[in-house]
Amino acid sequence: MVSMENVPGGKEPGEGPPAPSVSSRGGGYFRSHLVPRTRNGWVAVLLFLGLFALVEPPFVHGVANRIEPWLLGFPFLYTYLLVIYVALIGVLIWALRRRL
Repeated sequence: MVSMENVPGGKEPGEGPPAPSVSSRGGGYFRSHLVPRTRNGWVAVLLFLGLFALVEPPFVHGVANRIEPWLLGFPFLYTYLLVIYVALIGVLIWALRRRL
């Protein structure tokens, strides 16, 4: 019989919690870390993608690519892009603070 002094934790062999599994899957099903798991995560992803779509060429070239009117002392295009990019950064900061 093994003495209690030689066993880590001072317990008899076979007692205590089971040893961790050596399986790489962990026994559960695989969930990608790229897919949001919470409602706020989905809101952040969809809001970010929606805002990002507003600064992509099909929309920017068709709708926002003009100089007049001047807003905040800048041509319309620059003001439009500034507002959208600030909103994108705001979404990222919001997601960071909520630890999404």
